[in-house]
Parts: sequence; structure tokens; C-alpha cells
Amino acid sequence: MNIKYKNKYDENDFFDDYLKFRKDKPENNKFELECILTFIADVSHLDVLDIGCGYGDICRKVLDMGACSVTGVDMSSNMINLAINKSKNYSNLQYICSDFMQYDSNKKFDLVLSSYCIHYVNDIDTLFAKISAQLKINGTFIFSQQHPLFTSRSKSQQQNNNFWTIESYLLENARINPWIGHNDTISYHRTFSTIINSTIKNDLQIVSILEPSNPSSNQDTLPPFLMIKCIKIK
Repeated sequence: MNIKYKNKYDENDFFDDYLKFRKDKPENNKFELECILTFIADVSHLDVLDIGCGYGDICRKVLDMGACSVTGVDMSSNMINLAINKSKNYSNLQYICSDFMQYDSNKKFDLVLSSYCIHYVNDIDTLFAKISAQLKINGTFIFSQQHPLFTSRSKSQQQNNNFWTIESYLLENARINPWIGHNDTISYHRTFSTIINSTIKNDLQIVSILEPSNPSSNQDTLPPFLMIKCIKIK
């Protein structure tokens, strides 16, 4: 199935519905942020890159924690404009509206973060190779994405109170699923082993993996996302 990715966050009706969803479920925002913070140690004096930074909540948080500088990259102009508006009191913070794969910088970073956007990227090997190239030796890469058990579902088989149907887990491709009232949200399903092997082949040594359970959700049988912490080894 050949599906062209659309940046839905620049579709104003989708973006408005997304902001309403985040506002109506603040416990989800808190949960995601707390999970990624469990993997972040001392950021004092570090140069940080946030890929898929959205409206900049993680960017601002790591600056509050003492980071030297933060660069946030997101391909959505709606997201970047909102991030800028929310960050007026911050210095040493730069937002760039760009597809990260087109982001051209010779700067090396101590810490690269990417929260909940890897599953929107088709070519994970090329993405991880570019991230590795942006990291300093012994730098840290922390990312989260939808869990492969979730990305493997199809639009016709959704969550039930008692079970979750897995469809074609070994078939790695684009999946179209309904989300926040829209029926054409695209994510890319890949197996757990593909994700792990892609980090290995790009000199990103895994030091920790987390499959958290959301305490605010009634669904405690499946982790909503996968989080991995890596160190660039060479």
C-alpha cells in the first residue's frame, strides 16, 4: 500500500481538535512528560535537540532543568507558531519549522529527544542515521513512539474492553487509523525487532527500555508506547 504522508497538524480543523484533545486529557500530557523525564539525567550545560517538538513543552522543561541551549524542530507551522508564543520568556531556545530529514546543521548535540513521533516516519534507518550523525560521541538519544502492538492494528479493528486485535504484525507498512474524530491519520507500523536493530546498526547502544502503563487509563493490559534510551558509542 503506497500512502503519501500528510502533515495533518497544518490542517486547521485537525489541529484544533488535537489541542482540544490535549486540553481535555491533561493527565495524558503529564504521563508522557513524566515518562521521558525518567530517562533524562542532569542536563546542565547540555545542548539539546528535540525532534518533533510540537508546541515546545519538552523544550521548555529541559531549559528549566538547566540545559545550555535547546533547538526544537517540527514540520508543522501551526505547532512552531504555538511553541514560539508559549516560549516568549525563554532564551537559548530556537524553533525551526522543517522536516527533520531536511534539517541542515553542522551542530552536534549532547542530547537528542523525540517524543511520540517516530511512528510518523516511514524510513527509520535513515532517520536514526541522521540522528546519530547529529549526536556527539557518548551523547544520548531518547525517543518514544506508539507501541508496535498499537501500530499493528487496522482501522477496522479497534480497541475492545477485553481485547485488542493485532493484524499483520510482521507486515511493515503504513496504517490508516481513526484518531480524535479523523479517519485518515497515518502511522507506520514496524516490528519491535526492526526498531531495536535500527538503533544497533546506527551505533546507538540501548541502555534502557520502558513500556509504561498509563495509570489514568482503564486499559492496563497493553503499554500505550515504547520508550528507548540510547548512547552513541562511536
